[in-house]
Amino acid sequence: GREVHYHPRQQVAVGRGIQAIVTALGGWVGLIITAATTIASILIGDWLTGVDAATTAIDEHKRIMDEVLASAQAFQSLANQIPQIVWTAAPDGKIDFFNERWYEFSGHSREQRVGLDFALFIHPDDRRAYLNSWKTSVRTGDAFEVDFRLREFVKRSSRFKDDHEYVRFLARAVALRNYRGEIAQWIGTWTSI
Repeated sequence: GREVHYHPRQQVAVGRGIQAIVTALGGWVGLIITAATTIASILIGDWLTGVDAATTAIDEHKRIMDEVLASAQAFQSLANQIPQIVWTAAPDGKIDFFNERWYEFSGHSREQRVGLDFALFIHPDDRRAYLNSWKTSVRTGDAFEVDFRLREFVKRSSRFKDDHEYVRFLARAVALRNYRGEIAQWIGTWTSI
């Protein structure tokens, strides 16, 4: 390769331009590599040294994102193979994933919003204690455990079972923390007891 020289202010401008491209493409990592290289080549001509560095960093980011995606897919596959209802929640406690058992048990469709809609399935006598215990765990980061009843959906008649046919579950959840000790995610199960 040939040696390329440019003024420090030009180097900053190139970096900002590539950063703007990355931001504008917002997560489309595969496209970022091509776009950053192409646009930078047009804008800065011979200053390809800066593009090489950006492309290398973007390639590393894409590799990491691919690993995260593969890990999430493996988790979902495993979660769908076990008999418990498995769920995950954001650090604020809002549920963002249920395994297939939840949809089979509740009759809820995947298209419906997950959030706290599940609370409507909790027996009215158990709902307040469940939600208060969950809110406490989310606030403190302590493990969550509570015994409660969930209403089961009867598929053959498309109606909910009578109140006396609620199913008793044991709920458990733990916080997964990042390298800074902050809650990154909650993972929980509801086990029929």
